[in-house]
Amino acid sequence: MLKPAAIVGQVILYGAFAAFIGYFATSPKYRQIPDDVALIKLSISHLGDRECRKRTPEELQKLPPTCAPRWTARVNARTSTSKSISTGNRPSGP
Repeated sequence: MLKPAAIVGQVILYGAFAAFIGYFATSPKYRQIPDDVALIKLSISHLGDRECRKRTPEELQKLPPTCAPRWTARVNARTSTSKSISTGNRPSGP
């Protein structure tokens, strides 16, 4: 059986540890981006039939020219302060 002094000591130490964790959970205030800046994340994926191997140049020459056309994905955004953002990424693959 534990002595009352050991129980009181454990309560004090656990309380101090909880206060330590509680303080650093809320302070100091951390901002990843400033309050007047917005962050928009866009994720698009296409789950279609794909071969997961690189084709040889000879195989690519045999494909018809209209086989799986690929375009650059363009994203345009306008903010409330009339800033216009435009970006594009080339598609992956052959």
